Amino acid sequence: RCHETTMTYKIILKKRVMKLLDTCDKHIKISFIEKMNIIAKNPHSAINTLDIKIIVGVKNHYRLRIWDYRFIFSVNDNELIILFAHADSRGWIYKKLK
Repeated sequence: RCHETTMTYKIILKKRVMKLLDTCDKHIKISFIEKMNIIAKNPHSAINTLDIKIIVGVKNHYRLRIWDYRFIFSVNDNELIILFAHADSRGWIYKKLK
């Protein structure tokens, strides 16, 4: 008999992501926490169910959209880590990636 185990990914938030979450509205924070927990359980499945897009040209990097904010994260499947490295309003986030 085979038992299926689910591994939860460890979430790491960079200081700049925490800073944005400290300054944004409560409903943005709540939505981020809910979506972050879904992503932690299975990031590759979450891509199909949440408003997440692959960032073209950058391996294993994704964009999560919550209202007018964008959260950039990477997935490390070998170490089961998800790193949220950037967060900002829609207009500024992509300029920071260049």
